[in-house]
Amino acid sequence: MQIFFRMHQTNLFRFYLNLFIATLSLLGNVAVSQQNFGSIVSKNNEYSIDSQNIVSTISVPLKMQGVGFFSISSFSFYIGFDPSKLQFAGVEPVAVSNVSSNVSGNLLSLQWSNPGNPVNMTSNTLVVNILFNRIAIGDVSLIFQPGSKVGGSQGLLPVNYTNTVLLQTWDLSIENVPSNGGTSTGAGNYLPGQLIQLQATPEPGFLFSSWTQNGQNIGSGPNLAFIMPNSHASLQANFTPKSYQVLTHPLPTQGGSTNGSGIYNYGQTVTVQAVPALGYSFSKWTINGVQVSSLPSYSFQMPDSDLDLWANFELINYNLSLNANPPTGGSVTGGGNYHYNQTVVATAIPATGFHFVNWTQGSTIVSDQPNYTFQMPASDYQLTARFLINTYIIDIQTNQDDYGIVSGGGSFTHGSPVSLQAVPNEGYEFVAWTENNQVVSYESNYSFIAEANRSLTAIFQLFSTCPPPLSLSISELSEYTSTLRWVSAVQISDWKVWWGRALEDTIAGEGVIVEVDTNLLVLDTLSPQTSYIFYVKSYCIENQESVWSEGFSFSTHYVGINQKFHENQWSISPNPGKGVFTLSHPENHVFDGQIQIHDMSGKLMTAESRQIHPENLLDLHFLTPGFYVIKLLAKDKSYSIKLLIIM
Repeated sequence: MQIFFRMHQTNLFRFYLNLFIATLSLLGNVAVSQQNFGSIVSKNNEYSIDSQNIVSTISVPLKMQGVGFFSISSFSFYIGFDPSKLQFAGVEPVAVSNVSSNVSGNLLSLQWSNPGNPVNMTSNTLVVNILFNRIAIGDVSLIFQPGSKVGGSQGLLPVNYTNTVLLQTWDLSIENVPSNGGTSTGAGNYLPGQLIQLQATPEPGFLFSSWTQNGQNIGSGPNLAFIMPNSHASLQANFTPKSYQVLTHPLPTQGGSTNGSGIYNYGQTVTVQAVPALGYSFSKWTINGVQVSSLPSYSFQMPDSDLDLWANFELINYNLSLNANPPTGGSVTGGGNYHYNQTVVATAIPATGFHFVNWTQGSTIVSDQPNYTFQMPASDYQLTARFLINTYIIDIQTNQDDYGIVSGGGSFTHGSPVSLQAVPNEGYEFVAWTENNQVVSYESNYSFIAEANRSLTAIFQLFSTCPPPLSLSISELSEYTSTLRWVSAVQISDWKVWWGRALEDTIAGEGVIVEVDTNLLVLDTLSPQTSYIFYVKSYCIENQESVWSEGFSFSTHYVGINQKFHENQWSISPNPGKGVFTLSHPENHVFDGQIQIHDMSGKLMTAESRQIHPENLLDLHFLTPGFYVIKLLAKDKSYSIKLLIIM
């Protein structure tokens, strides 16, 4: 037979609150018959019947023994039995009296309380004998039901029923440190000296460390054989968290930086941070491509594995806004969305009649080039292309100042009307307005819209019934061809041209005479490196002929030359340009020489003997726009440079 009682702890005093189920059983399947009733002998929970003593009453002794039983003041027992075989016959008091009993069906309850006169039961003390009458043969058992308890000065006491003796048990408690580090088995109520097998099982992410009692290490393995002392015992199953590695990476690498990499214990709070680089924004933290956070500062509990965390960054799109000022002054291209440091080309295209001035950002000029290349800043950006309406110079002059006067020239904005007047002096007549030696109008009052700089010449001549041609010139010059041009009165439509090789401005040999009906003649039989001259006369009405015009010389000597010959270190700037130019040489020396200027026909425009320095200023305002050859003569060497003069 066994009776098990257990009390739960309460507050700090570890008092037991309940008496666990205790079972009293007649083990060994004891069979008692009316023909063979004997005394019941208890030995190791086994009972036998003395066949020589046949009794009809069974006396079950109930004893107590234990150091905690020095002051017992109450008990309550609830015992189940089989009323078809046993009949409760009463309680025989021994150590205590005034035990009340009650039977209800198959349940026997025994109650005793005497707080004013507690009983010392530390030795093997017989408390009471429980009497039953046998009313039928067969196996019998007594079962202690839940709620049975023993009370004393120490509160409710845990007990163990062995061989009819209620022995005091001691509480063994186990604390898992930390509480989430693992689980353990073996806690409970045990008799002093009892051998208990304890086991600790770590949770994932933890390792078992040790068993400790009162701060002392009593075992290093998860399985421990523990002998119960004659007192309550408290053990600790200690677990240590595993260590894992956290690695953080930026994606892309130039998108920013991360921190928080390191070694962490399982369950430890880890905080990683992502710091975007200039022009980037943080997007998300990912593990194996799966998003785990959208916050740049991400905190989590360390799992039971190594981690690779990726901070994902994205390029920020910044808006480039381009404007034209005034809006009618031109158009702009290149606006849109760009990433930080992306190469941007903003282009300003002036409208007809306007010219580009500069790019501005706010009030700051950032470029004077229409194609402005820059790196996109890390912000929205606004640029304005400034345009101005063109202003043109309409320059007018006469072929001879004393032949007539002109008016109407000056400064004009694009699209403005221009009206020029040419008035001949007495004895002279107006012939035509020319530009670059080309007739643009035979009307003395010449009107047009200003759309470019222009240099116009009013051609006057002595009044004559058959005047000779004026303003001889050439164009489309090559080594083998050239176009001869001249200006005549509008009523003249036939001319005679005399051309040939030239030597000191005279006809060399017979030359060639050609009659034409347009004021130009195309030559295609010229020779390279040769000088030529031509004259023109007019055929007028009534078979009149004018005198020959003054001769015009040209040459194929300099046709096709480069701006710089090989071995020629002289340069001129700006080229193209207008006004004043700088003729320079990289070597620092001075010499006496001559600077000559020729037009592309080879005609000498000016020559100046002077001391030539590494830098020489040339004022060429007197030259009309076109190509020229600058020739330097120095002792036994000469250098030629081609120059373009623009309006």
